[in-house]
Amino acid sequence: MEGSSKYSEPNIFNQHHALRNYYPMTKEKLGNVYIFNHTKFDIVSLGERFGSMKDCKDIEEVFQNLKFDVVIYNDLAHTEILKELSEIAAMNHANIDCLVIFVLTHGKNGKIFARDTDYYPDVYWKSFNDCPSLMYKPKLIFIQAPCGDDTDDGVRINPVAHTDGPTPTTYSIPYVPDVLLMYSCYDGFTSWRSPVTGSSFVQCLCKEFKLRAKNADLLTLLTFLNRRMSMDFILVPSKSVSSSKPQIATIVSTLNRVLFNLHYSFSDYYPMSKEKLGHVYVFNHVTFDSDSLGPRYGTMKDCRDIEEVFQNLKFDVIIYNDLGYKEILQKLSNIGKMNYSNYSCLIIFVLTHGKNGKLFARDTDYYPDVYWKIFNDSASLRHKPKLIFIQDSCGDEAEDEIYNVSIHPAAQADSVKSCIIPHIPDVLLMYSCYDGPYSWRSSVTGSSFVQCICKEFTQTATTADLLTILTFINRRMSLYFIKLPDKLSDDKKQVGTVVSTLTRILYFGTINQ
Repeated sequence: MEGSSKYSEPNIFNQHHALRNYYPMTKEKLGNVYIFNHTKFDIVSLGERFGSMKDCKDIEEVFQNLKFDVVIYNDLAHTEILKELSEIAAMNHANIDCLVIFVLTHGKNGKIFARDTDYYPDVYWKSFNDCPSLMYKPKLIFIQAPCGDDTDDGVRINPVAHTDGPTPTTYSIPYVPDVLLMYSCYDGFTSWRSPVTGSSFVQCLCKEFKLRAKNADLLTLLTFLNRRMSMDFILVPSKSVSSSKPQIATIVSTLNRVLFNLHYSFSDYYPMSKEKLGHVYVFNHVTFDSDSLGPRYGTMKDCRDIEEVFQNLKFDVIIYNDLGYKEILQKLSNIGKMNYSNYSCLIIFVLTHGKNGKLFARDTDYYPDVYWKIFNDSASLRHKPKLIFIQDSCGDEAEDEIYNVSIHPAAQADSVKSCIIPHIPDVLLMYSCYDGPYSWRSSVTGSSFVQCICKEFTQTATTADLLTILTFINRRMSLYFIKLPDKLSDDKKQVGTVVSTLTRILYFGTINQ
């Protein structure tokens, strides 16, 4: 898709919605917490979720102490859930700063269960699309339900543990700004719950909120939650499963400001003290064998800017152009076999076209999980951050604009349908947009996504942690819009999707010990 417009880079730091780095959390009552708790089900095959009431009590105690009102719904049917969500969305939320939802239930194949049937979890954020009093306010959704019945090896905790069900095939993720979604585990693994002490996810969440909610930002708090869960394992006494099993939650964020404050100890950071911080690998695609895929003009500008920015941050940068699929796999295999003992971090950029959840090599399409699966067995990268940035869209629809700012001449859209996310700890994945809209690229100035990354890293990489930087990238992109003068007359905006299984804070600057 091509169009033309006059290039105009907005001074985002002079605009009203960009003046604050933080979501305002100043109301006498900070917000409302709604817990959709399920213990019993009409479906015979779904066991009773013993221990869930303990989770509810602990959530209520923690958030009441943080100045939230807490409302608990027990064992609702699907239509009752939709009715309650509709009523919540119709409320006036002008006097609160934040909305929080917990869903405690069973799950299967990407769906979660009401008392009487299964359904997709996107109802919990779609319900608030047209709620004016929640616009620009953070909406936090925590889903305690399984993402699978496979298990990892681990070390201890919670006797007589129950699991909340088998494996889904896909993730539903938010497609609107200002949403934080956290699934209790990643795809293919088990979400643990004890009938005595409650679920590992909720209990770790409550402990972290008690410990850090008043002196840490939300994304950092949730990173520590992942670390706590990775250390607090479940001992499964059954004969069929003899090993202990760890759990890592998945964080999906379209937040564009920081929620809460920042204050950490040195031990909470990934070590970034090597003389050379790491390697950046750029898999760049300009031309393709297929006639249906046009040249990606402007992507060489992205490559040059990535190289300049990350070389200044003490990274070596290697660029691969127009590789075939087998060539990509060979390069990744070679990268995975390298010794990273003298490096602190690995970064991958993928700049290409996409469609239906796949990316394009020069000669064919493929799933993006090859970029993190290849490092599963790399001992020298264990416990080190692996960052993956994919310049591509997650859809081909467009969203109406709020601001009327035109940029990027000869803009083209890279389209794709669904998003695949990491399944191992210490990975940060950022897609260039959330499900539905466009991922914009100019033949002259490069892609909106990469250019915003380069600008934010240049400006804040040595003064902010990574998740905060990526939140600011989302804010910057939300103010960078495309004006298409032809068939599509509406302005189009872009917001990236951040998916994290990081277990520590990643900071590129000097940390005062």
